[in-house]
Amino acid sequence: MGKEINQFQHDGELRDVVFTPDGKYVATASRDKTARVWDVTTGKQITKLHHDGYVNAVEFTPDGKYIATASDDYIARVWDVATSKKITKLRHDGSVNAVEFSPGGKYIATASADNTAWINSLNTQGIVNEVCRRSRRNLTAEEWQRYMNQPLHQYQKTCTDLPVHSSLISEAKELAQEDKVEEAEKLLGAVIKLDDKIDLLPKTEVIDQKPVLVVRQFQAEGKVEEGVKLAKQGKVESAISMFKEAQKLQSDVDLNSDTEEIETDAVAVAKKLAAPGKVEG
Repeated sequence: MGKEINQFQHDGELRDVVFTPDGKYVATASRDKTARVWDVTTGKQITKLHHDGYVNAVEFTPDGKYIATASDDYIARVWDVATSKKITKLRHDGSVNAVEFSPGGKYIATASADNTAWINSLNTQGIVNEVCRRSRRNLTAEEWQRYMNQPLHQYQKTCTDLPVHSSLISEAKELAQEDKVEEAEKLLGAVIKLDDKIDLLPKTEVIDQKPVLVVRQFQAEGKVEEGVKLAKQGKVESAISMFKEAQKLQSDVDLNSDTEEIETDAVAVAKKLAAPGKVEG
């Protein structure tokens, strides 16, 4: 038996081990829900990659720049070895038990407990170009989070010649109305950087590109919507209070979008919207 060079420790049973093509690094897969890359000579841990289930298999691309992991969480992922950045993920309907790259590194094969084996192209730019040609739009907010597995403020255009998807603005509105002001402003700021001609409030007459002001309007609109609900439930005083909160955020906010004119009298609007017989005593 040869001399032991190094020993690599996980917090659970190991399932797989593989060297980089040049033999400088080794990757290990474990039931502790991680895969790790180690320097063979020094034994130093280079990176630690996390899954939500046991990691069953690991594999390097022929150039050693990327590593694939297969897990019981139904997902196989490809990572950049140097940065630990997630490049892509492949979702099966069962545990992913094996993963392998083609000799040229253009394809990745996965085998799963869902009774399927898949072969996917890793020509990411080619995939992006084809998706853009067919869909004629950028990823939605939900698609970005699902497929890219990155926060929305890191959103990037997949189709550079097309506008940012409007769902990002809708997402910012939801964040604002949940009082997550900083997150909403950060997201709108990212949208502006990607598309400096975008109008964050297309329903208004002027082009709005100031995240702070847009977020305040989103908050005001949310409070108006809540005030309308309260008024229709007969809770007039609560509705008036909510309308006034909206006006603190935006003094000229329309309290009743059902009429052509802009209505700003909180008391009058609340009483008009209150259903007969439901007004609080």
